[in-house]
Amino acid sequence: ILRMLLAEGIALSTAATAVGLGLCWLFLGVIAPFAEQYLGRRVPGGLGRAQLDPAAISITLLFAFAAAVLFATGPYLVARHATLAGAIQSGGRSGRRAMFGWIAVEVAASVALLTAGTMMLRSVSGILAVPMGFEAGPIVTYRLTLRQASYPDPASRNALYARAIESLRAKGLESVAMSNFWPLQQPQEIPVASETAEQAAAAIAVSPGYFNTLAIPLREGREFHAGDRPGTPPVVVVSQTLARSLWPDGGAVSGRRIRIQDQWYNVAGVAGDVRQTPGDVKLADVYLC
Repeated sequence: ILRMLLAEGIALSTAATAVGLGLCWLFLGVIAPFAEQYLGRRVPGGLGRAQLDPAAISITLLFAFAAAVLFATGPYLVARHATLAGAIQSGGRSGRRAMFGWIAVEVAASVALLTAGTMMLRSVSGILAVPMGFEAGPIVTYRLTLRQASYPDPASRNALYARAIESLRAKGLESVAMSNFWPLQQPQEIPVASETAEQAAAAIAVSPGYFNTLAIPLREGREFHAGDRPGTPPVVVVSQTLARSLWPDGGAVSGRRIRIQDQWYNVAGVAGDVRQTPGDVKLADVYLC
């Protein structure tokens, strides 16, 4: 009897899990465009990134198997300890109570899972609705790794970067830029200071055109251009939050300077805040060319 109950429970659980995963896979292509319309912007990474996570599938299969074993062996264990005489004397009341108890447990578990799933969807929707400060939809990224022996100094590396950017632009791309960290990669924080204040900020090295490529708005001043090269006065662009922290009275580009690792830089511009991680609340960034 136990083997029959287990076989039936596992078969039903497997079928239900397969149907559920299949419906999820089918509806992903329908939900993603509606999510973009609801959020008013593209899904990070594009619609192709909306797919079932292998870890989530594995956990779902594990819980489905556990539920099948639990609800198949439960009635068997209850019935095993019941005797025929006791069942006749009690009129089957204990068996009915056990059955109703298991039904109540199944309903409660279903309601709990439904509630947890709804809360998870609301959380994901809330995370996606948080403005990140940049437009990631039409962006294509790639990683470039250079050999130290071939490019031993900054001048040779910068020359290669410039040639790569010009080559990509020649292929008809609308905008091309480079950086050592793109958003959501959690760049390293370093201490920065003005004449009167000091704090930590995420340091990001970027090429000219970076802010235009990611549609990061400029609040004050300018972004980097081809004239910002080694041998010229060093300049930086700071985020809006960092500018407010270092210069509460405003005017971050009116002859302001910022110190990074014992070197002073002129502030060329103030960019809009960008969340370097989904939970980034500091929003203090300094961009170097």
